[in-house]
Amino acid sequence: MKTFSKFLNEAEEMYDNNYSDVSALSEGAFFGSLQESVVIVWQAHLKTDSYAVHMATNEFYEEMLEKVDSLIETYQGEHDKVDMYTNIVKMQSDDLIQYLENLQAITEKGREAFCDSTALESCCDDVLGLISTTLYKLKELS
Repeated sequence: MKTFSKFLNEAEEMYDNNYSDVSALSEGAFFGSLQESVVIVWQAHLKTDSYAVHMATNEFYEEMLEKVDSLIETYQGEHDKVDMYTNIVKMQSDDLIQYLENLQAITEKGREAFCDSTALESCCDDVLGLISTTLYKLKELS
């Protein structure tokens, strides 16, 4: 069993390497980053002066929680329980679009690494769809 400090070191290394090695991505880092996205986008929602950004982020944080919960529960129903969660996707300089693009990249890598059934693929595709539509709204409608 991994120690918590070893787990955090691996997560930091993944973050520093810009998520380039799918085999090094742990399920705790994948799922933890998706969980944390709800809070990060919610905070952006509360800070914005733009109505379009406010509405796009509102939809994201309201829907993402349910989609991530479904993904994790499906994973745990097919595999072992995830014991440790950590976020490896950070928001830099309040750049919400870059943050969501990074989240999208790690979600695609997590889908490849952990979604080994059609049920998991479907749940992950729902997450990816929400990220993509939010990116569209932020880029094109605000």
